[in-house]
Amino acid sequence: MNGKSLLITLGTINPRYYVEAENDTIRKDKKNKNVRHSILIAAIIALTLLLVGCALAYASGWLTGFFNKQSNGPLSSAQLDYIRGTEQLIGESQTHDKWTIQLKSAINDGRTAYIVLGITAPKKIDLESTETTAYFLGDEFAELVSNNRQIEILSEESGWESDDDELSNTMDYIIRFEPMQEDCSVDPYSTDVKWTIHIENIVCQSEDREYYLELLNGKYKGQNDFWLTAEENDRLYQQEVIANGIWNFTFSFQQSGNGLELVSAPTTVRAYVTRKRIPSYEDVIITTFTLNPFSVEISHKADALVTFTNPKEETVVVVMRDGSEIELRHFSATRNTTVLNCSVPIVITEVDHIRMPDGTVLTPVQ
Repeated sequence: MNGKSLLITLGTINPRYYVEAENDTIRKDKKNKNVRHSILIAAIIALTLLLVGCALAYASGWLTGFFNKQSNGPLSSAQLDYIRGTEQLIGESQTHDKWTIQLKSAINDGRTAYIVLGITAPKKIDLESTETTAYFLGDEFAELVSNNRQIEILSEESGWESDDDELSNTMDYIIRFEPMQEDCSVDPYSTDVKWTIHIENIVCQSEDREYYLELLNGKYKGQNDFWLTAEENDRLYQQEVIANGIWNFTFSFQQSGNGLELVSAPTTVRAYVTRKRIPSYEDVIITTFTLNPFSVEISHKADALVTFTNPKEETVVVVMRDGSEIELRHFSATRNTTVLNCSVPIVITEVDHIRMPDGTVLTPVQ
């Protein structure tokens, strides 16, 4: 199986559904034209309402619902305005073997980007009721590459989300990633940079539960951690291509605004510094604190891995002008940089201050 394949949990779905989906027909009653006429009118009305609903959903942005689910409460009007004003609606679709993948939209804050893909299976396949997140392998769902060799993917997260359209055979797939460029003069989000999403084949993966129990009670009995051999893995996880095709989408991001700087001079804060795998709570001099709507990049002089938390495990908090707070979580670190991210967009024009875990307050640089 190709590593770029989409793995779908259809092992629990009766194979006859595939046959029915491929040979789906509408029964005709030649004896009662009035009934057929009424059904046709009802179908047209239903289709019109569906199209209107889809148009409204599309117009309001595909990511609004996603970020609403990530938020502890309703998004603010400023956050909704930011999403609607920044989300790049694309809407390109491709269909192979009765499976449709749509590149719905994208959004970026100059550092972090989100991409929304819509998946439509044959209507007899119920994606919503299957435990898709347990069986889809996100890093093998789609290959995301740039036409600029200096740009690579620094980090990537992905996952399945309901698209809230009340159709059981459709779901959204959200990709969150951060690019890394060797040459800082290259902007990965410039219109000159082309990004391609490549998906090859749709594969059903099923697990041989009886064989798994056999291994647990036999060869690997009493072992908490063990590695399967290639033969055991192939027998345990059986894969079958259920849709042949190649889905390719090429696009460029729309450029966004600049981030917000909150450090005008080197500032000392307390944080956990890890050297030789041993963390120590100590002073750290930070030289920049750049806030973007989806992430924060902190530069420091520790020359080690730094995590901005305190002994109470409190994190960095963004305090908005209306008094609401958004917590940032540790995402990645190098010897001189720490990246934090958040689950909802931060409207940087509405930021009042940053509260560091040690109590230090950072205010926007004027």
